[in-house]
Amino acid sequence: MSGWIPDEFEPGLVSVVIPTCNRAGLLAETLESLFNQTHDRVEVLLVDDGSEDATSATTESWSKRFGSRKSWRFKLIRQEHLGAQAARNRGTRESRGEFINYLDDDDLLAEDKIALQVQAARRSDADLVCGPYAYFVRDEHGYGLRPPQGGRQPDAGGSLFEAWLRGWSWYVMAGLLRRELVNRAGPWDESMLCCQDLAFAASCLSVEPRLAPSPASMLYRRHHAGSVSNRSFAKYEDSLIRFAQTIEKLALDRLPPERAGPALAQYLGRHAIRFFAKGSTRGAAFCTTKVGEYDPDYRPDRSGLSTRLAYALGGFRLWAWKNRMRDRFKTLGRSLRGKREGYRPVPTLWVPRTEKAPPHG
Repeated sequence: MSGWIPDEFEPGLVSVVIPTCNRAGLLAETLESLFNQTHDRVEVLLVDDGSEDATSATTESWSKRFGSRKSWRFKLIRQEHLGAQAARNRGTRESRGEFINYLDDDDLLAEDKIALQVQAARRSDADLVCGPYAYFVRDEHGYGLRPPQGGRQPDAGGSLFEAWLRGWSWYVMAGLLRRELVNRAGPWDESMLCCQDLAFAASCLSVEPRLAPSPASMLYRRHHAGSVSNRSFAKYEDSLIRFAQTIEKLALDRLPPERAGPALAQYLGRHAIRFFAKGSTRGAAFCTTKVGEYDPDYRPDRSGLSTRLAYALGGFRLWAWKNRMRDRFKTLGRSLRGKREGYRPVPTLWVPRTEKAPPHG
């Protein structure tokens, strides 16, 4: 839906849109990482989605700190509890930046994340900059970190959207989006309770933006029990089916039929495995049916013997079970090597960069 946000913007300004609800403790650390950014023009739009904890007091103190920085601004927007997607849309509509950075209220940014990505966008006139991310935990033992993923450019040639369907990974919060791209992609789907970031990523990529990688602009994704991705998907069945239907429609609208079908089969096949593993029987069954429609001869692509055997004997359900067992053994192995719960202990997340940020954006 083009035209859903104002076209006018302030050159060089980066609007960081953060929805939050009842996470005052985690939010403070997120804002700390944002306050440490080296880019010199940042607009923070914090949308309080009906919090009932100490969020108000937390944001009041941070508003003063951000206000002390030249060329920075901090805007608190309060609304009744409408969900994170409605909060993101509200913050985006009130933003004025040339670039938009979506950020969850429990994640962290490396201090040069925004500066490096603005630099990459300027250098290549990109609509979208993709950076890597790494999962982390923070508990009584300190920080634990997993290896980075994402942030690379897909193989040359072909459609960016098709590359994503076939396995190239891009995480929205780890990227930087030019305002024009957000306008063309349309708003976040407020009816979805799960996989909203993937649906928004699909909308962005389906308009085939100019892409630039920024391999040192790190985002840290917090792993904790409160994350939606760590819960059972059983109660999100309707949203999962709506998500799969959204991807299907975009692919059929934007890609030639001879390419849309095989790409959809690959994408929905991966999600059939994921949905089975997370307890979503209906969502997985929907994806499985669609895979059969778009590629009757579907077989696991670029996989080992155990995967091919699991699929031949029990389809996506047995494949998902095999993956769960594999991941449990991997986590156990990491723990035995001193990496708690699969996370490598690190003293801090602020590690040296191989790519230097400019002193100003």
